[in-house]
This record gives sequence, C-alpha cells and structure tokens, in this order.
Amino acid sequence: MMICVLAEDLRGCWRVVFEPENLHLYVEFAPSDKADWMSIDDFLARVPRDELHKQALERLLERIAGAFLS
Repeated sequence: MMICVLAEDLRGCWRVVFEPENLHLYVEFAPSDKADWMSIDDFLARVPRDELHKQALERLLERIAGAFLS
C-alpha cells in the first residue's frame, strides 16, 4: 500500500492511498480517531468543503499532472 499525504493540519490529513495489488486508488481524510475515505471520482467531483480539502485537491492534481509530464 502506498500513501501520500496531500494536506494536513491539527484536525487530520487528506491523503491518497494506492493498493497496487488490487489497482485500488482512493482519497481519504484521516482524523486522529478514524479515516473517512471516498473514491477518487467523488474526491475530484466534489466542491472542496474547506481550505484543507482545497489544498489536498490542488496537491493531487499537481501529482497527477506531474506523472503525465514525466
């Protein structure tokens, strides 16, 4: 499993998780008590609910663009 933190603050962090053995990719918000995950499609389609969510979305889009450009 590969995990990349996209944005974080005192409440928790947004991270993208990739399970290569299952080709499963998802984004989750991981507060200190438990993770709240959603599909990558839902994450990209949703309007960011706060500044941290917006930072996570921007970071994910930067990483996707970087992967295509390399």
